[in-house]
Amino acid sequence: MTFTVRHRRPARPAVVASMLMLAAGTVHACDSCGCHSPPELGDVHTGWSVGIYEQVTWFNTAKDEGEGMANPYGQWEHSSTTQAIIDYRFNDEFSVTAFIPYISRSYRRVDQNTTTGAVYNEFGTVAGLGDSSLLVSYRPYRYANANAALSTTLQAGVKAPTGDPSQLQGEEPGSTVGDQYGPSLIGGHDVALGDGAWDVELGGNAIARVDRWFASAAVFWIYHTEGAYFYRFANELSGGISVGYFLQMEARNHVGLQLNLTGDTKGHDWVAGQETPDTANHNVFLGPELTVLHDSTLTAMIGFDLPIYEHNSDAQLVPTWKIRGSVGWRF
Repeated sequence: MTFTVRHRRPARPAVVASMLMLAAGTVHACDSCGCHSPPELGDVHTGWSVGIYEQVTWFNTAKDEGEGMANPYGQWEHSSTTQAIIDYRFNDEFSVTAFIPYISRSYRRVDQNTTTGAVYNEFGTVAGLGDSSLLVSYRPYRYANANAALSTTLQAGVKAPTGDPSQLQGEEPGSTVGDQYGPSLIGGHDVALGDGAWDVELGGNAIARVDRWFASAAVFWIYHTEGAYFYRFANELSGGISVGYFLQMEARNHVGLQLNLTGDTKGHDWVAGQETPDTANHNVFLGPELTVLHDSTLTAMIGFDLPIYEHNSDAQLVPTWKIRGSVGWRF
């Protein structure tokens, strides 16, 4: 979860950047980005902001019901999500944000030739536009003075089926593609670029500052409907808390360092009315994040997350690590 805090000299209110935010993903609850948009403190800057957010997740840890298991075929997945973020703030209370992702997922999995019965390693890459989101944010409360500030934000939006869901065809009953073959740990739901469904997104977050210290919290929920090939992803709940400190505070520049504790949870997906056994995930991550503000208009962030708790259903690949980065501009 990304919170970007802008700070001025103690004689002026703090400002929280509105552009470095996680954006919507479609698959892997542990690899998705939930449109978490941090609120602003202090001065209000109406108008346009744009940003690029990148998250890379490496999956090569195999677990069965949360317990480590052997990965004799060396299966792995490398997932990269690049988000274009376009934001317009109307006034102190309302803003609207579009999230447009480009997703690339490369993998090595084991499969079986249906004719000869031979087992082989399959390498592949699936890349293209993912499912896009449009989010409206409302700020019900904001307080700021020279030494302290507090702000809260509520969010609601929709996810549109702009990504290619064709990989989900392998999840239909009777398919022999992907993890329909027992030893395979990667299936269509792991690499699909979209789900073919219109989904509802709701969230809320808050941030507070006292002198150089700041803390933030967020929660985000995605309600999934049935999409392509009768596939329905389980509803996802994610959130987290962060605590940080400004290493540098100037009128138009700052450097902030924070520690993030984040998590996500989802149940089993459904296909053609049947529950899929290998799709539930419950994860907790911990990691540092460094944020830089330059000239009050350019923001940059880099963060790293390691799993400290992972519990999955059946046999799956789970995240080994995640790295995040972003750049944002305010006009």
